[in-house]
Amino acid sequence: MSGVRGKSGRKPRPDALKELAGTYRADRSNPDQPTLTPLEALPRCPTNIKGEARKAWSKVGKLLLGMGVLTVADLHALEAYCTVYARWQDAEANLVTYGVMFTREGQLFPSPYLRIAEDSLKQLRAWMLEFGITPSSRSRVNAEKKRASELPNDTEDWFNDHKN
Repeated sequence: MSGVRGKSGRKPRPDALKELAGTYRADRSNPDQPTLTPLEALPRCPTNIKGEARKAWSKVGKLLLGMGVLTVADLHALEAYCTVYARWQDAEANLVTYGVMFTREGQLFPSPYLRIAEDSLKQLRAWMLEFGITPSSRSRVNAEKKRASELPNDTEDWFNDHKN
């Protein structure tokens, strides 16, 4: 497989992730790599985020803060995640209302909401991998342990708040 020299293959991992995973090597480090301090508190939700996306901002933001991985540079990514999450929730609600299939002129077709839901799930999975909040991506990172009092209290309600 050909490619641009130095740009093919896996995406490079930041040194901070390598240190957390215990795989950091100084000889393979980028000395000019930017470093950011994790945020101490979740910033106010952007005004353009409404409904389910606003709820996701609060819940996922608190989760990422508790993990110690949310920085200022990640806020737009969190905003994108929340927007896609709300889109997925909307598509799933419409699938419940209108069904997975519909008929037009006697022929059966898949609902367009099915495609929206599937695409949104793919995007959500990609964002969750970037943030390290899937079980497999989380297992690769050994973040500094926080005391139970520092973790958000409402994480067990995460699954109870969903319609699906």
